[in-house]
Amino acid sequence: MRQEILRQTEDETVFNTPFSTQPSSMPRLFLCFHDREYILPAGQSPVILGRSKQNDFEVPGQFTSRQHARIEWHRDNFVLIDQSSNRTYIRTEEGPEIILERMEQYVLHGTGVISLGQSLDTAAGEVIHFRVEH
Repeated sequence: MRQEILRQTEDETVFNTPFSTQPSSMPRLFLCFHDREYILPAGQSPVILGRSKQNDFEVPGQFTSRQHARIEWHRDNFVLIDQSSNRTYIRTEEGPEIILERMEQYVLHGTGVISLGQSLDTAAGEVIHFRVEH
């Protein structure tokens, strides 16, 4: 990593690190499904969502694939990636339902809900609540 010295005195040297990737407080993603909560710190990924018990976050359901979707930390964002044939549905506090198909991606932000395999209009409470905190 390239560093430039901004100032130097007898007691201290202050470096300018223009390519530093360590913000003062790291973002976190909170996932909640019924009584389970999962906290994903920035930089730690991926998290696999689906009906298989081997997943990081198990979500049973008739329309949920074994490994339905994953969440990765990529370019300073939590990115949801659909891996299913039944789609992934997202709604944030800002607007309408977003539908992801096979390998499409969505940057998670704010708060909202995710449904695996069925529209949020028919999910009947079987949704994952999410919140991104910075």
